[in-house]
This record gives sequence, C-alpha cells and structure tokens, in this order.
Amino acid sequence: MDDEREKRLEERQREREERHLERRERRRNDPVGPIIGALILIWLGVLFLVVQNPAMLRLPIEISWNNVWLIFLAGLGALLILRGILRAATGYRFGIAGSLIWGIVLLLIGLAGVFPGAGLDKLWPLALIALGLGLLLTNLLRR
Repeated sequence: MDDEREKRLEERQREREERHLERRERRRNDPVGPIIGALILIWLGVLFLVVQNPAMLRLPIEISWNNVWLIFLAGLGALLILRGILRAATGYRFGIAGSLIWGIVLLLIGLAGVFPGAGLDKLWPLALIALGLGLLLTNLLRR
C-alpha cells in the first residue's frame, strides 16, 4: 500500500516538473513578449517627453501630469491586446486570453479617465465583473 502511494507521489512530482520545464521553455521561446516589453518602455518615454514638451505635438487631447497615467494605462491596454493578437497570429498559444482580458480592462479604465463624458466610467466596472465571472466559470467547467 505504501509502495503504491509512493509511486503515485513520485509520478505526480515528475509530471509537475515536466509541466514546469515546458512552461519555462515556452517563456524562453516567446517571440512576442520582449517586443511588447520594449514597446511599453517606448510608449512611457514618448508620454513623458510630450508631458515635458507640450508644444512638441498637437493632439486632440491635452496630455498633462494630471492624466498621463490614464493615457499610459489606455496605451498599455492596447499593447496587451496587440500581444494577444500577435501570439494568436504566430501560433504561440501561451497567454492569449490573459493578454486580451487585461488589455481590455486597462484600455477601458484609461479611456474612462481620459474621456469622462463618454460613459465609459460606467462600462469598465461591468467589464471587470463580466471578465471575473467568465474566468470563474471557465475554471469551474474545467474540473
């Protein structure tokens, strides 16, 4: 009885180690992650440059220290959505759903702050609730 239990425990441990190695290998071979990381830094640098030099660009909205983080969140959300789309297009099927979910949430939060009269301030909390319910149902249905 104890031998069988030990064998099952050893097999579970081997399976965990194999899954861990697979995840590590997928992350190392990720063609999209480093590109998106660089684009996020570029986006933040461009925003800070525009805030410090407002006459540099003529934009339909004013970018100031009061709203720069909201604009950054909106851009970050757009980049996360782009990451999900690129991963789907390249066949790299790791983290697509998470990228799309968090991208939509951050995009809605940022746009709700930048355009307060657009009604997005009422939409993004509902989006969070819907996404949370979707994740909960997905995990419950897997079991």
